Amino acid sequence: ALMKGSHRSEIDLDISRSVLESVKSINCRELLYRFALSSISMSLDEIRRLAAVAPAIPEPIGCISSLDGLWLRKVTDTRYEVSPLASPLSSELLSDVAKATHKEVALIILKRSRINTTEFQKAIISFLAAGEINSAAMFLIMGCSRWPNKSSGYSELGVMLFFPLSSDSRLSPVTELPIRSVQALTAASEGANYDSYLDRIHEISTVETEEVSIGTLTAGALIMTSSLDMPSRLAILGATLIERCLSGNLSKFNTEFESAGHEAGSHIWILTACIKTWEGIDELLDFISTLSKKRWSELYSSTELKEGLRLAIFRSLFDKNLDPTPDAYNRLQAIETRAIAIGLFEFAAYAFTGRAVILGEYEKNIERVLEEAEIARSRYASDPVATSMVEVIVGKQLHLNGRSIEALEHLSIGLQNRLHIAGNERVLSLEDAVCAAWIAKKDMGSYVDELAERLQESPFTDSESKCKLHAQVAVIRWNQGKQIEAVRHLEISVTNYFE
Repeated sequence: ALMKGSHRSEIDLDISRSVLESVKSINCRELLYRFALSSISMSLDEIRRLAAVAPAIPEPIGCISSLDGLWLRKVTDTRYEVSPLASPLSSELLSDVAKATHKEVALIILKRSRINTTEFQKAIISFLAAGEINSAAMFLIMGCSRWPNKSSGYSELGVMLFFPLSSDSRLSPVTELPIRSVQALTAASEGANYDSYLDRIHEISTVETEEVSIGTLTAGALIMTSSLDMPSRLAILGATLIERCLSGNLSKFNTEFESAGHEAGSHIWILTACIKTWEGIDELLDFISTLSKKRWSELYSSTELKEGLRLAIFRSLFDKNLDPTPDAYNRLQAIETRAIAIGLFEFAAYAFTGRAVILGEYEKNIERVLEEAEIARSRYASDPVATSMVEVIVGKQLHLNGRSIEALEHLSIGLQNRLHIAGNERVLSLEDAVCAAWIAKKDMGSYVDELAERLQESPFTDSESKCKLHAQVAVIRWNQGKQIEAVRHLEISVTNYFE
């Protein structure tokens, strides 16, 4: 009954102290007080660490035998836990000793290879009780990054409970910035308002100190590695913090820091995957406009980023039934105009591509596509990549509307420079050119050769696309009399079909 604590309400604290008279050693009593404060089971090595807190208790293991039974219970051969009845006895510790003991309890938990939910929470509470607020915050940040799935029992809601927003926060920027980022993510996942956390993050991260730089980078990394389902505002915040730290006003504190991922813009790729609405695209344009032309040029050299931007627009373009949203055309037109205004012609061309899809594939108004394309060529005249993108989408729409000879002319112009149309977009455009040439009974040799070459690089991750493209190449190669190559492509197609 004592171990279960069921008689706590029946036994007066004075009586429990009188029972303690049976423990004659002052050192053993002191060890019990510290054990009572910890309220967790401990191994013999951990008990030694608890006893080592100043003033140190000599020969702590010798005390275990006198405490075992009434006050301590052996959990295993080398592990003990304290009776719940003893918990009031922690008040016997001197204040300074109690604070030091709280800190040691937290560190004991921190050093364990595996901890459960109760121990995790205990460590945070112990750090706070010891006045180690930044250590508590850092431990909680570690928990949220190591165990992001709430089903594991480590909930980010603890961040909300232990570290409320306060104008006189005792948190250092190193820990407060990550804490506020986790709070913003948690609030967003619960459908709550997270503006106050974003305001606080912006307020702190504009100060130029080394501590702020460390906290900013940690906060940005926490956000960008959390979830692709986060709101676009949070994803943009994460990318902004990383850019601010490594390319912006805080980069002077990180001159020795090298990150291939940052240089390649991996955080921007993640950002584009979080854009699913028109508002998100507007926010993305706001973010891009804060980057220097040199930095954007470095980032945009990546075919992954280009593909991410294209998909971001198309995710916003269609509803769940894969029909254009009611205001899609006007939204795209506005995005195109804004992108041109800040010199993002290729981004503008993606918006034009969306408009061409609406006009050509849904409204079947190919003449309007040709009219809008003429205007686009004029607006993008200074950017050869953007004009190539216009030719490619015009060719595709002409092909889909049964005008394959004209389609081939535009596709030929658009695909002329391999650097202008690249990645998956080039593979799909080559497929259009091959199909248009087949229907128009024109030479398709160069297109099918390059398509076969590109397929060897496996640009597509989904089996369905690979199956379809390899099957098309197989048919064409067979008709060209290249039966061995045809069979090889057919074999790959069948393999992908069954994957």
